[in-house]
This record gives sequence, C-alpha cells and structure tokens, in this order.
Amino acid sequence: MPQLSELVKAAGDTAINGRISFCPPARWVFQPETRDLLIQIEPGVSEGMLILNTTLARDGSGPLLASFMSTLFIEESHATSPSGLGVCSGSVSVTFFICRSTASLRPAGFVQLLENFVQLVSWTADSLVPPAAPMPSADDGSGPATPRRPQRR
Repeated sequence: MPQLSELVKAAGDTAINGRISFCPPARWVFQPETRDLLIQIEPGVSEGMLILNTTLARDGSGPLLASFMSTLFIEESHATSPSGLGVCSGSVSVTFFICRSTASLRPAGFVQLLENFVQLVSWTADSLVPPAAPMPSADDGSGPATPRRPQRR
C-alpha cells in the first residue's frame, strides 16, 4: 500500500495541472491552474485513507486554508459522506470533501482523483457560493495590488 507522502511526491513529478505544496505537519495543498481553489490533501483518520477537501467563504472572498477537522469544529458542523462528494455547509463557509483509500491508488490515479475533485467542486460551488471577486491590479490606477484577507464576522 503506497504511503500518502509517496503518492503526493509522485503526483508532483507528473504533468499535473497545478502546484502541490507541503503544509506542515502532515498535509499538502494543491493549487489547480484552472480554478481559484486550495485543495487540501490530508491523511485520513484510519491507516491507508486520504481526505481531499476545500473550503470556500460564503461571501465570495475565495478559498480558505484551514484543516478539515478545524473547519468542522469552528463551524460546529457535522459531515458524513459514505461515498461521493461530501458538502459541509456552515454559516461562513462551505467545505467540500471526499475520503478515499490509498490501497490500490497509483500516482496517475491520484492525479486523476485531484482533477476530478476540482471539476466536481467547481460545478457544485457555482450554485452555492458566489465567485470570488477579482483582485485589483496595478493597471487599474488604484496602486499596487495587495492580497485581500477574508472579513471576520
């Protein structure tokens, strides 16, 4: 059975449409080129499982970076998804997730899983969360572009 870290490393060595970065202590973040998402790759609770998840702010300010379990605690939410896409809807965010076994997963299958998750979240998110507003650019006369921080409520 491949370890999650081995799958992530091998996927990063392939022609994946995006970038994978390590986020200590034990998760990775995939940033697809096709959509403004932060797909988190985390080990599951049991050996040989992985969780893919992404959290989007309900106000349309874009993706949020928080661990899956932290999001559930902060939003005081419950999430279940025996198979397929799980959606955990809170007051300030919507989290999409899937859980999969790594037992027979190979690097090419892992890359396909990531790309399919991005597509599935994109289709579903469009109906639940307004699109993120574009970042101001230096070309619009407003000065240098600065990253926006999500507003706290």
